[in-house]
Amino acid sequence: MDCSEYLFFYNFNAQGYWTGLATFGPYVSLYFAGYEKLKHAGRQYTGQHDLPFYYYLTMAGVAGAASAAVTCPLDVVKTRLQVQDKTNTYDYKNGWDALKKIVAKEGWSALFKGIKPRCLWMAGGTATTMAAYEEVKKVFNYMFQ
Repeated sequence: MDCSEYLFFYNFNAQGYWTGLATFGPYVSLYFAGYEKLKHAGRQYTGQHDLPFYYYLTMAGVAGAASAAVTCPLDVVKTRLQVQDKTNTYDYKNGWDALKKIVAKEGWSALFKGIKPRCLWMAGGTATTMAAYEEVKKVFNYMFQ
């Protein structure tokens, strides 16, 4: 048995997996919607279709950070579910149960633990990814016109 087989079949945390998908979906939806709105506003503001690199960098970073902040409670629930088997600290049945227990025991503010590093991490990643994507897209458009 290889390592990947062991991790998937014997050490797979389905609750954390599905909650991870439930976190990622809203994050990506909010991020792309926000980024496209900001990009449209930038184009209207400058009157240019191709914006400078730092516009893309800034807009993607803002959209990424805002989306990360909004989905932080989902990320907290996902993380708690993923680590509960390893630490024996938590006893959650599913995401909804985890959400209720976190709020009851620690209060609403617990759902926003780690919001600053999450926002910084996501802002940096999305800013670099999307700015690079927009620049490569410009190069390809120029090459293949």
